[in-house]
Amino acid sequence: MKARWRLLGNMSESTEYDVVIVGGGLIGATLALALEHLPLRIALLEAVAYESDAQPSFDDRAIALGRGTRRTFEAIQIWSDLCDVINPIEKIVVSEQGRFGKAHLSAQEEGVDALGHVVVTRKLGQILIERLPRAKNLTFICPAEVTSIELSDDAAEISLANGQRLVSSLLVAADGASSSVRQMLQVGKTVHDYGQRALVTNIATTEAHKNSAYERFTADGPLALLPMSQHRTAVVWTIDAAVAEQRMQWSEQMFLAELQKIFGYGLGEFKHIGKRVSYPLRLVRSAELTRHRTLFVGNAANSLHPVAGQGFNLGVRDVACLAELIQRSTQLGKNWLGSEAMLSKYVALRRSDHRNIVALTDGLAKIFVTDFGLLAHSRGLGIQAFDLMPPMKRLFARHAMGQAGALPKLLRGVALT
Repeated sequence: MKARWRLLGNMSESTEYDVVIVGGGLIGATLALALEHLPLRIALLEAVAYESDAQPSFDDRAIALGRGTRRTFEAIQIWSDLCDVINPIEKIVVSEQGRFGKAHLSAQEEGVDALGHVVVTRKLGQILIERLPRAKNLTFICPAEVTSIELSDDAAEISLANGQRLVSSLLVAADGASSSVRQMLQVGKTVHDYGQRALVTNIATTEAHKNSAYERFTADGPLALLPMSQHRTAVVWTIDAAVAEQRMQWSEQMFLAELQKIFGYGLGEFKHIGKRVSYPLRLVRSAELTRHRTLFVGNAANSLHPVAGQGFNLGVRDVACLAELIQRSTQLGKNWLGSEAMLSKYVALRRSDHRNIVALTDGLAKIFVTDFGLLAHSRGLGIQAFDLMPPMKRLFARHAMGQAGALPKLLRGVALT
């Protein structure tokens, strides 16, 4: 396995590429597959071997794939491979512990078969990586440690620890919230530490989840329960960092009892907890979406609080927009690829979506960890009012599904050729 994954794709003597993607996680791999049919030379670099326990990209977290993400995966022809490891979300129930008011979203009301689908990132990652060798225009280098980046008028030059040097018209940083590309280019960032951790696990319940997802706001923080395949339910529990560390040490019985008390018996009794892991929660935003010949996408651009489940879907929308701009370079001439005109166009297309989603997730994260009397009371009223306003619900649902506004081809399920 190690030898097989060390170097994949068409490798020539030339070190020149049209696009180099740094970061072979979920977003970087998705972008590489989106570009596989274009007449361009693509390189994908990943620092950590996928079979390594230190690989941070694919873990046991469950994420919700929006409808736009589904369309993208259909376009790059991996959706059918996901069928055995995903579970549809047909209903979403939003509530607050101890307060009046619930809001409901349903696929039937929106005229779709599902509001989204739940998948474990490890399963999604495996399927993406297994597809990479079929991309004939792709050179895949893993492990590949980037040691320096030099930007010139015409190209970005990337040096690797093994002595290789790659020259590219466009450099795409898809290397996460702690982006090494951002650090090497001395691009600033803003960081807000929520002082919380996401405690992630999965449970079995005595009653079927019926493809329903739950977002319950508690005094401790938001609690999300997501329907998984094999009749299990994913748990994403956002709580104070110190409390999270304590609960990581609890026995299975203690943990399930506290979870049951906070959520209630809407899914019957909670049974058989899976592996528990926790992650620190911070809002990290790159000060720039672009630098000369360079673009930041996914968590390298915006790493979000998971309260609205929008982080990965926002990154896929980055991919869809960028891939279409890269395709345009094959029509306008390769001088347009990585040019200031192209980079400016990307920023203009993505700025509003980034701003809106960051405001939504950051606002929800701050509002629903506050227990100030008047504000806490108004939350329940707000949830109930939201449920009684179909136009607002419909608009929110379309944004959550990634189907609002003018959509790039991939978000409409159209492959790039």
